[in-house]
Amino acid sequence: MAAELLDAYGIVVRGTEPGPGPDAFLSVSADPVFGPVVAFGLTGDYADLMADVAHRVTPLSDRDAREMVRSLRATPLLESRGVELAALEEIVLRISAMVEDLPEIEALELRPVRLLPPGDGVAVAHATIRLADSPTGAGGGPS
Repeated sequence: MAAELLDAYGIVVRGTEPGPGPDAFLSVSADPVFGPVVAFGLTGDYADLMADVAHRVTPLSDRDAREMVRSLRATPLLESRGVELAALEEIVLRISAMVEDLPEIEALELRPVRLLPPGDGVAVAHATIRLADSPTGAGGGPS
């Protein structure tokens, strides 16, 4: 179900090999005060090295997504590897729109998000969505 829901928002989940940059993650959690909070960061060795995660409360504007993606200390590394930051920003915006449209989304995780060679954008390799009305997580299992 997660892949189909993401596909409706223009985010394709597909297996792919790692790209020239580090892998990333995008997640959303429901904060009882602020509502959906989007988190973005790097995974693997880069996460340990940089220990850097950006958070924003939805809804996100183009400017919010740009600032979020580019606020990581590793941004110069990503740019030097040819990572298409605009493709990351687009996924952040689509996730923001999805959780605003569907308030029953309690949690979402895209991990890993592969940062592919120049011209190829990014690819989501795995996605999990948990719905508030689904106590067993039946609707939001891995896909």
